Amino acid sequence: MRTFASALLVASVLPAATVLAAPSPAQGVSLPRPFSRSPVYNAFGTQGTQPTSLAPIADDKDAALAYIAEKSGVSVGDLEITDDYTGGNGLRNIYVKRTVGGKRIGNQVANASIKDGKVFAYGSSIAGKPAAKASFGSISSEAAIATAEKTYNLKRNANAAPFERYIEVAEGVLEPVWTVQVKSASTDPKLQWLEVDVSASSGKIVAAHSWVADARYTVADFKSNTPVGKIITVTDPAITSASPKGWHNDGTKEYTDTQGNNAYVYYLTGSRTKNLLSGGANNVYDAVYDLKQDAKVPVNTKAGVANNFYVTNLMHDLGMKYGFDEKAGNFQKTNLAGTGGRGGDAVSVSVQDPGGMDNANFATPPDGQQPQMNMYIFSGSPTRDGTMSNDIIEHEYGHGISNRLTGGPANSNCLDGTESGGMGEGWSDFIFLATSRKKTDTRDTDEVMGAWAVDDPAGIRSQPYSTSLTRNKHKYSDLKTTKQVHQIGERWATMWYEVLWNLIDQKGFDENIFNPPSPNPTAGNQIAIQLYFDSLALQPCDPTFISSRDAVLQADATRYGGAHKCAIWKGFAKRGLGVKAANYNDDFSVPAECSGTNPTPNPTPNPTPKPTTTAKPTATPKPTATPKPTPNPPPKPTPKPTPKPTPTPSCPWWYPDCDSDCPWWDLSC
Repeated sequence: MRTFASALLVASVLPAATVLAAPSPAQGVSLPRPFSRSPVYNAFGTQGTQPTSLAPIADDKDAALAYIAEKSGVSVGDLEITDDYTGGNGLRNIYVKRTVGGKRIGNQVANASIKDGKVFAYGSSIAGKPAAKASFGSISSEAAIATAEKTYNLKRNANAAPFERYIEVAEGVLEPVWTVQVKSASTDPKLQWLEVDVSASSGKIVAAHSWVADARYTVADFKSNTPVGKIITVTDPAITSASPKGWHNDGTKEYTDTQGNNAYVYYLTGSRTKNLLSGGANNVYDAVYDLKQDAKVPVNTKAGVANNFYVTNLMHDLGMKYGFDEKAGNFQKTNLAGTGGRGGDAVSVSVQDPGGMDNANFATPPDGQQPQMNMYIFSGSPTRDGTMSNDIIEHEYGHGISNRLTGGPANSNCLDGTESGGMGEGWSDFIFLATSRKKTDTRDTDEVMGAWAVDDPAGIRSQPYSTSLTRNKHKYSDLKTTKQVHQIGERWATMWYEVLWNLIDQKGFDENIFNPPSPNPTAGNQIAIQLYFDSLALQPCDPTFISSRDAVLQADATRYGGAHKCAIWKGFAKRGLGVKAANYNDDFSVPAECSGTNPTPNPTPNPTPKPTTTAKPTATPKPTATPKPTPNPPPKPTPKPTPKPTPTPSCPWWYPDCDSDCPWWDLSC
């Protein structure tokens, strides 16, 4: 399937990769595909290009046609414009088909995106070679319709008249066809709609195309924390074993907007009226985020809602594959498997919520009560939508995972201590670190969180996540003086990052994180994700670094027979959480059976590193949504009101030098 035209939707912003599923066959009958050639595609950066053989042309349409003709080797008179519009990015997008004798060739197309006479992107499947036109035969349009109806058990579309055109069936060989439409009846349970090319000479079907594409989203690549250069189109990305009815069905009803069994994603207007984003009958969400515009322009709001729906659902599916399922207290409106747990708690997400700036938060009540994620706009010129930064979405969803799994799904109070709350921040960072690794990464690959959202390459953490003791100096002993939850979280996530790379070194890497081998994932990165989920359920309520480290070792022992214990020990010990670590005193030792290859840490404890320059919002800082307990909490948590996200937090969730003594659930402070 040729997909170059889809890529040009974002040509002015960035190169795009497009992934489309093959059309569904009608009633199990395969659809013949026509001859095709790999399209030429060129993007020309910020400067653009012009037709080289011609003088500058004032009219963009004429200039685009001249450029296509020059590059494809045909005359302008043989090009017929099929679409012509100017996008929100200012580029005029012109799409053409080649014609012969006044009739279109259905599978020879080209397109150009142009502004001020300069072409910024160009794609073409036009051969430029002479194409002999074949004469039309004796097959009538009615006979062609009858053939299509019988073949696919569908009925003609009375609103679309058949027409004549050519289909290239081999290099330079044109077949005259009748192009007809057949579709399912309105009473049929499954929508089918085909365009069929029937030979006007032989009466045989030459090609057929399905116009029914199951849910498609234009989004930021799941493994990226920036939309810059990472916009892709995905079709039917739901993991069917995790979301068997897809993302737009809650078990009782099918939806054509951004709601389903796992998520309810909306934006607010007026007096906080919730607005879902419609995807039409086929659930197509194709708004492309415009980096040059403020976050609140309509196309960016639409892109943000779609992207959040995509990432939030993928996080649900990821959890289902690694053990955060219905019985473990995951987030679903309807528990379809019937294995336990409470339903009624699909994640509710407010995108571009007006209640704050430069922030994001996630409230996790006990199982059966709907959690709330609020995503805010980040300051800057132009402003940026935090929900286009996937690391922020995953971080917030990660709070729901760690709170539901630690201490059981009915207890949401197990991570509200200073140390455990900080570890909650670390787990939320780590889930992005683990899921965003690529096969080109190495243990020398550093990760900076939130850099795009705050428009600062240093990101939102004091140091990059790294296995380098020079670029990241975090150690267990830092907790002696580090009492802010996000700073604590940096230390915890850094240790996990070391473990991740040790596991990859031991067991390799597999980019397929959503369908790992069952029941036990085998690649190092998959194992790290599995141990992440497993250990959360094994650890105690209000865990410490030490108890949670031990829970990780236990998780490995339980699932893998301790096969990875040395990789785990060495990862933690490298940062001071070795065998004899206690009371925030570093120890770099590992069990005797694991000795010999551990990286040598700096033997002299480093002072607590001062944060590198981190972008601070221009707006008044807002508080973190992460809870901080009152001093000396009682042994058992006291009942708290039903959690609600703080509507106007006073300190950004990411900023390491501020904190709040006000509980996140107390709206009076």
